[in-house]
This record gives sequence, structure tokens and C-alpha cells, in this order.
Amino acid sequence: MTMLWMALFAPVLFLVIFNPYTVYGKPGVAVGVAFFLVSFIIGTYKVALNNFIIPLSLMLLISLWGVAVSHLNDIGQFDFFYSALSFGIFIFTACGIAGFLNYKKIDFNGFALLLLCALIFNSIYILLEVAIPSLRDATESLLAPAGNIDWTQGVRYRGLAASGGSGLSICCTLGVIIGLDLYRSRKIGLVFFLLSSFIFLISVLFIGRTGLVFFPLAIIFYFGCLGLAGQIKATGFLLSLVVILICVVIFWLFYEVFYNYLYSSFGQRFIDYSFGFLLQGQKGLREEGTASVIFEFMTVLPLGFPEAFIGVGFYGGSNFAPWTDSGYARVMLSVGFVLGVVYYLCVFRIYLKSLHERRALIFSILFVLMLAEIKGSFLFSAYGARALILLVVYLQISIYYQRRLAAA
Repeated sequence: MTMLWMALFAPVLFLVIFNPYTVYGKPGVAVGVAFFLVSFIIGTYKVALNNFIIPLSLMLLISLWGVAVSHLNDIGQFDFFYSALSFGIFIFTACGIAGFLNYKKIDFNGFALLLLCALIFNSIYILLEVAIPSLRDATESLLAPAGNIDWTQGVRYRGLAASGGSGLSICCTLGVIIGLDLYRSRKIGLVFFLLSSFIFLISVLFIGRTGLVFFPLAIIFYFGCLGLAGQIKATGFLLSLVVILICVVIFWLFYEVFYNYLYSSFGQRFIDYSFGFLLQGQKGLREEGTASVIFEFMTVLPLGFPEAFIGVGFYGGSNFAPWTDSGYARVMLSVGFVLGVVYYLCVFRIYLKSLHERRALIFSILFVLMLAEIKGSFLFSAYGARALILLVVYLQISIYYQRRLAAA
């Protein structure tokens, strides 16, 4: 029965994470609202109130200050408040999902596997779109346009997600980390882990190359966390090195075949965009954009007085100079440095509240999102943040039910 519920619930996780916008409506929003209400029906909303209400309240108040400042400066936007409010609502939605699945006797490993399957599905769907162009046309005829990209053309894909680009490619990195943690926990086998990692690696070539930059950093950080906690044995470390060595050898043996296939199918422009920048060293990384944003986002921070202390109210969504995609820079532009730092401390408080289990997994995902926040708003919004919220809340809900059983 547990496996049946897991199979039935995988589409639910997919909808709330990727939130596809269709021409007929937003099914992800409908499912999210339903489980938001479930959290109040089954009582798991208390977990959010007991653990997160203070940092959430501060986040909302700070975002409202950003709204007030934006109107004082004739920018007039509510984007920051909407982002903070959505973050809070999704925490209650996650409480509903976690409470329901805990009631169905699905443990954290089972939930993490469900989450991994939801992430894999979109990557597989993207690869199917690459292989079957008519599937892409049919899919995009059902999805609403997103951004300034024509998703029916070119070499960038989004699958069934609301949008693509960096946010979606980061999900592939998170998928690899979740798979690695499940393999270490012996919830999945080596073949499944390698196959899922391969799917994420190939699909990210057609999504956004930011994921390729974060792949090795996330894996190194994960093993670093295990090493610092004394949770990795010498045999496990050697096995990891062997797996990495095998992957390198396979890549070296089949690189020319892979390169020729991509060149004949998509052309040199696709190769240069998707992974060719990695072969160009420092110049390629600079042209990729992630590194340049990391080094240049400081130039748009509010350094004058009084803007550095109170902000200017800008958080994207309208014309403004200097423009920036950086999440950190947008928060500081909106509310200034002091309230901006407090805002991020609230976010970290939520993610790290009473974290006693699976620290390497949570820390590694948080590390990736913190890096990604330099490039865009990913730490408390977008797909990766939803995945992390679900994992953190599931750990909290599991503790909640354990205490209820102990008190019974």
C-alpha cells in the first residue's frame, strides 16, 4: 500500500515543484492550495507556527518595508512581498504534504525518493522532446509562454516546468545530490544512482549550463560535510573515487562519438553554449555568465546614503537602473543592508531549524542555492527552494509525529 501511495503522489510533487502554467490554468497552484488546507485539517500547520512563525513574520514585515520604499521612490512594486508571502504559504503547503505522507507511513527516505523521481521525470521528458520534436510542439501548445524565450525554437528546453534556464538546471544539481544521499542511505542502488545522474547531466545541456558549473561543487561539498561529521569511511571514500574515475574514463572513451553526434544534430553553436565553455578555461567561464555575475553583482548594490540603510524598493519586475538578476543584490536594493541581512538570517533560520538528521544533504542543497542566489532569486523562490522546503519540513513533521507517538 505504501508503494501505491508513493506512485500516486509522485505527480503531486511534480506539480507543486515545477508549477506548470498551462493555457487552461495552473494545476500546481490548485494542488498547493489543496494541501495548504490539508495542513489545517490534519493539524500539521502547528509545526509551521511553532517552528517558523517568527522568522516568517519578520520576512513579511521586511518585504512590506520594501513595498513602502518602492512607492516612496515611484517604483511602485509588490514583487518582494509576493515572493515572501509565497515562501510562507508554501511552507504550510509542505506541512500538508508531509503530514499526509507521514500518515501513510512513508519515511523520509521514501519521500526523498519521490522527490528524486519528480525531478528525474522532467529531465526525461526534456530528452524525449529533444528526440521527438513533435512532442515539444504539442507540449508548448499547452503551456503558457514564459519570459522572452520562444520555447518552441532553439536548443533550450523546459519540459513541463513553468520556465527553464538557471532555475531548472539547478534542480538537476539538486537531483544528483538527493540521489547520492539516497545511495549512501542504501535506498537506491548504484545502477539507479548512476543512471539518474547521467540523465540529469545530459538533460542539463538542453536546459541551462549553470547546472554544469554547480555539479562538481555540490558533490565535493557533500563529501566535505560527511568528512567533517566523521560519517564517511575510507572504503566509502575509495568507492566514490572509483565511481568518479569510471565516469571520467567513460567520458574520455566516448567523448568523440558524443561530440560528433551533438555536432551533426545541433551544430557547433549548441556545443559552445551547452558545455563548450568548460573547454575554454577561464575565458569560457567568464562568457558563461555565472562567474561574471558573481564578480559584478557588487556594482549594483546601494552604497550611497541613505539607500544603503533603507533601500530603494527595487526587487525586479519593472524598469530600473542599474538592473540586476542577483537575488542578494535585489534584496539589498529593496530594503538596504541591515534589513537585507536580517531577511536572509530568517531564511537560514527556517532551513536550519532543529536540523539533526541528513545534515550533509540539507547543507549541500543550501550551499548550491546560496551560490545560485548570487546569479538570481533562487534561495527562497523557484524550483530548488521548493524542493529544499519540502525536505526540511518533512524532517520537522517526522519529528512531530515521533513526539506524538512517544506522548501517547
